[in-house]
Amino acid sequence: MKGLAISLVTCVALLSGCSGGSGSEGTVIDTTLNNTSIDLSVSTVEAGTVTFAVTNEGDQVHEIEVFAGSNTVLPVDKNVANVSGLTLIDEIEDILPGGNVRLTLDLPAGDYIVICNLPGHYEMGMVTKLVVTG
Repeated sequence: MKGLAISLVTCVALLSGCSGGSGSEGTVIDTTLNNTSIDLSVSTVEAGTVTFAVTNEGDQVHEIEVFAGSNTVLPVDKNVANVSGLTLIDEIEDILPGGNVRLTLDLPAGDYIVICNLPGHYEMGMVTKLVVTG
C-alpha cells in the first residue's frame, strides 16, 4: 500500500509539470527557437499568467520578444522587423544555443506575436502568433 501511495504521488508530481498545465507559472508554453522558426506547444491559451519555457535548439544566439498585435507580416528595415506601432510586452535577449530560459507574463485576452528580431532572424521565419482568450 505504501508503494502505491508513493507511485501515485510521483505520478501527480510528474503530471503537474507538463506543458500547457497551470500552477504558479500559470499556463506553461514550451517554446522552441530554431534557426528558422519559433514553435509554441500551443497557439491559444486562457488569459492570465503565461510562462514561455524557451529552449534554443538552434546553433545561433536568439531572443524572444512578445508584442501585442496580430499581424505577423511586418516590414523589414535594415535586416530587422519594423515593430514601430506595436506594444512590446516583454523580451529576453541573448539566449545562447542550448540555452533554456523562462519568460512569465500576465496576458489579457488578445492577439500577440512572438518574434526573434536579431538581424535576419525575422526574415528567416522566426515569428509566430499566440491568441489569448478571455
